Amino acid sequence: MAASRVLQTLTISEAAVGGIAPPPGYRVEQWTGETPEHLLASVAATRQSIDDAPATRSAVRAPEWTPEVVRAEEAEARAGGVEQRVAVAVEEATGLVVALTDVPLHPGDLTRTHWGTTVVMPAHRGHGLGRMVKAHLLRGLTADRPELEHVGTGTDSANSAMIRVNERLGFVTTREVVVVSRSL
Repeated sequence: MAASRVLQTLTISEAAVGGIAPPPGYRVEQWTGETPEHLLASVAATRQSIDDAPATRSAVRAPEWTPEVVRAEEAEARAGGVEQRVAVAVEEATGLVVALTDVPLHPGDLTRTHWGTTVVMPAHRGHGLGRMVKAHLLRGLTADRPELEHVGTGTDSANSAMIRVNERLGFVTTREVVVVSRSL
């Protein structure tokens, strides 16, 4: 199977992250490292909803996200010296995480890093939440890591909405690739 991906890069000094506030009914929470316990189950459910994002099909399988898998992934990152930065949108009425983005900062990531995951629950897409959580996380990165100059990201070419989100934040498409995979 083949999946087409759009690779984009952001020069952080050119990021358009100002003035992006949560829409009514949502708030932003951000952390580094371990997911707060009160959000753990909701974070797992939101990560699982990546399966519903527009995508070309490939043989690559995402994990079945559960609270235990989230904790295991966090422990693995910590053991590898990875500083996991996360920003989420929480729906005020329910207290549930409905959008999530993360940036794993590896020990060697001094001036350049790569974006992790961005996902918005299907019922909450189209409200600007993906752009909002990404902008929030970028503001934190620029404040805490002034040496960071560039961040790259890869998005399935079928996910035109997220590609546009990235473009509105200042990401520039550097290339498009086709990834061929098969089950072994």
